[in-house]
Amino acid sequence: MGFRLPCHRIIPEIPDKFEIKLHQLTPNAIARIGVYIWMVSSQGVRPTSDSFCRIHKLHYQTKARGGSIFHNNFGCYNFKYRCDARGPSIASQSKWPSDWTQYWFYHEVNLSLRLDHSCLIAKPLMVNFGRPRPMCASSNEVNMRARSAFETVAAHISTRDLVEEYLAVRAAPCNASLSVPKGLRTTDRNGLVTLPFKFKAIGKFTRPSEAWRKYIERLACKVVGNFVPKEDKEMSEHFGDRVPRRFNRIYNLFKVPYPDYEAFEEGETAIGRLRALR
Repeated sequence: MGFRLPCHRIIPEIPDKFEIKLHQLTPNAIARIGVYIWMVSSQGVRPTSDSFCRIHKLHYQTKARGGSIFHNNFGCYNFKYRCDARGPSIASQSKWPSDWTQYWFYHEVNLSLRLDHSCLIAKPLMVNFGRPRPMCASSNEVNMRARSAFETVAAHISTRDLVEEYLAVRAAPCNASLSVPKGLRTTDRNGLVTLPFKFKAIGKFTRPSEAWRKYIERLACKVVGNFVPKEDKEMSEHFGDRVPRRFNRIYNLFKVPYPDYEAFEEGETAIGRLRALR
């Protein structure tokens, strides 16, 4: 999902505001944070945890098992866009390997140091139901600029293309070292900023090409899943009759052609399309 240490400064702030712990977030929630950071940063604006909280609400995903009350303390929360916030058309993984929580890691704190560790030492298995809609500052200029940048990008680019954008330039939005070049920026009439990145070689791909684009698209599927009818419907509702529906600033920058997402026929499934292609 692109989580890296040291992490972006707003990542520890977000669980604090929602009154949960980091281990309670699903992989999709980490991806949602990364997409938000990328959207705002790509506009040359500083992302803030307050702006994130004003755009998102906490969504509890764990279900009861065997008729008994059950609360899985690991990976039980995702984020959804609030009804008064216009987010990008949604794409997300529908299912993760059942044992993904076994890969959670812990870091040993050196208690001999003369530091206040009260903020670090917690009961990681403690059940905390969180605050779905925390009170956050939204009227100051920094937060208003972050929300405006988010909504500008959301109006024109889908979640899938946003993920492909940062993967294509080998950026990790959740990393503290995320850097978006500031030189030679231009803004179109929609307010979207052109991203002045240079191409970075990935494996055998030393220059932009169709094969490179397809490789990036496959990487994106690991983050947001395959293109499915639900995402197709989401894009149609989001962009209406816009042709093409797809827009990607990085592919445009490197002059790599990319096809539009092919709409699903009524009753057609993603599995059925995949079998037809085979």
